[in-house]
Amino acid sequence: MLFLTLPGSAVWANVQNAAIDFSEFAITRLPAPPARVRVWGGQDVVGIAYSAGYSVADGPPYHAAVIEDALRPGFDPLAAIDEVFRLALPPAVLVVGGLAWDMLDDSTADWFYMQRRALATAGGPDAHQTIEAFKYWWFQEAFSGVLTHHELRYELHQRFEEKLFQWQPALHQYLEGEPSLVLERWVIDRGIVKPLRFEYVGVRR
Repeated sequence: MLFLTLPGSAVWANVQNAAIDFSEFAITRLPAPPARVRVWGGQDVVGIAYSAGYSVADGPPYHAAVIEDALRPGFDPLAAIDEVFRLALPPAVLVVGGLAWDMLDDSTADWFYMQRRALATAGGPDAHQTIEAFKYWWFQEAFSGVLTHHELRYELHQRFEEKLFQWQPALHQYLEGEPSLVLERWVIDRGIVKPLRFEYVGVRR
């Protein structure tokens, strides 16, 4: 899961429902159990995989892999992708989810910032005092040194045949969870903000 440190001591953690949603998506894209599956970054994926009859591997050999929150600070997604490409057994399916932090445009940032300010005013976690401060923190601090989703997708394309790529809402995870999801879907449908969470499925070339 992705954890982002805000001003003061406030921490955002993505809500359980979001993690479960990705876990269920990932499980439906894997080869049939009892295939061996390698998982990076997703205890919810591990739990659901075990429940579905999969064998969860700590390393090779395995037939498929899941990388949750691939673009998170402190994680090297390219090392994980390279391991799957080199060592996974056929059919070598790779499922990836993550936050396309580099896709935060002005309109999306403005909406997200105002939602955070409203929550802070109502007694929620601290929020940045200005939109400029928020953008600086997001691009220069929170995701400093983190691969962009464009870079990740390019590297995936070099090794895997893309079977599915889709966008999902992401920012509700750092607001009020499910109540905010309804609002986020509404503003996405009207082109006000971008969906920032991506889900990818590929098979080794």
